[in-house]
This record gives sequence, C-alpha cells and structure tokens, in this order.
Amino acid sequence: MIRNRKKHSLAFSLIELLVAVAIFSLTIVIIAQITKFLVDAQRSTMANQNTQENMRYVFTVFSQELRNAERNQGFCREVNPNRVFKVSSDGQILSFRNRQGECVDYYVVNDNGIFRLVISRNGVADYLTSRKVNIQSLYFVVDESSAVEPLITFKITAQAYGSSYESATIQLQSTISARYSNN
Repeated sequence: MIRNRKKHSLAFSLIELLVAVAIFSLTIVIIAQITKFLVDAQRSTMANQNTQENMRYVFTVFSQELRNAERNQGFCREVNPNRVFKVSSDGQILSFRNRQGECVDYYVVNDNGIFRLVISRNGVADYLTSRKVNIQSLYFVVDESSAVEPLITFKITAQAYGSSYESATIQLQSTISARYSNN
C-alpha cells in the first residue's frame, strides 16, 4: 500500500492539472487585455499626433499666405476692390488675393463623409488636410478697421477620423495681420 501511494504522488492529479490550466488561461486573458489596451493607446496617440501635424501644416499655410495677402485691384471678383479679405456671410469661406496675384479661397468640403479643408488658387482646388482628419468647424472673421493692416482671425476645430478611441479633437485659433505693400 505504501508503494502504491508513492507511485501516485509522482504524477499530477486531475485537479492539479485543471488548476494549472485555469491559471494559464487566466494569465493569457490578462496579457491579451493589457496588449489590447496598449494597442488602443498607441492608436489614440498616433491619431492625436496626426491631427496636430495636420493643424500645424494648416496654420503654417494660413500664416504665410494671409500675411502676404494684397489689396484687390479688381482681379478677384469675390473680393471687393481695394479690400484685402472677404469672408462669406456665414464666416466659412475666406477669399483674398495673394502675393503671386492668385485669387485664393479657403473653405471646407464634404469628401465622402469626411469634411476636409480646401485651398483654391485661381479656381484650382486642393486639400490642405488629410483624409484622417475631419474638420468639424471653420470660421473666419476679418477686421479691416485698422488703417495700417487688416486682421484675419480664424478658428478651426478638427478631429481624428476613425473609431471613438482614436478621437483626438483639436481647436486652433489665431489672428494674423496682412503685411502687404501699398505699391
């Protein structure tokens, strides 16, 4: 009888095996949840970085082009003569003449469910934002009351396009003065 007991103690019992499988399964589930959390956090971070990069690019383009806007001498029909900027009645379209003499418009269009910022120069339109960024709002205000330099204020709200966990909303607002020459 003693020999028999000793022989059985060298092997695993069914209960020991079930406990080991349960612990292993629980460990795998925990590791999978941690991995999913890390992947979701990485996606959210990448969406945030992409949205910030797009808004930085938009700000750079706006800054350079708006600072170099010139008074319209009748070339751009959207802008009143001897004015620098014209904003649509709803504040969502900005028109002006740039230093190269091009008539420029900024506005948002629906691109298959994604609202993207567009720049149009002499009627040739191109996107300023990627398909990964959804422009939620765009608003322009012009102050030409100053005798020296007109001011243009713009406010943009953009969000990463994708799942809710990838959502990164950014608001950008700035005021820029046109530094045109009167020559």
